[in-house]
Amino acid sequence: MFFAYSRRLRLTTGLVDRATYLPVAARAGTVSRPAVHPDGVLGYVQKVGDRPDSSQPVTYDSTADFAVGGFLLAGTELARLAG
Repeated sequence: MFFAYSRRLRLTTGLVDRATYLPVAARAGTVSRPAVHPDGVLGYVQKVGDRPDSSQPVTYDSTADFAVGGFLLAGTELARLAG
């Protein structure tokens, strides 16, 4: 989600060409749809650790508070892009 947020932020601040990068930024968060549980919990989140394998495997039930922040930041920038 933080990658989606950064792509969208670059567009809303005018750092990159809108015509070129808007399609990419619009698609950036679509992969997160299956990760949102019916009760609103965000899954498929890698846990905090000193190396990637310390939180493997990442599953539907893997979650962390920081991911919600990234999800909300990305959504906010998408709303700003929509006008």
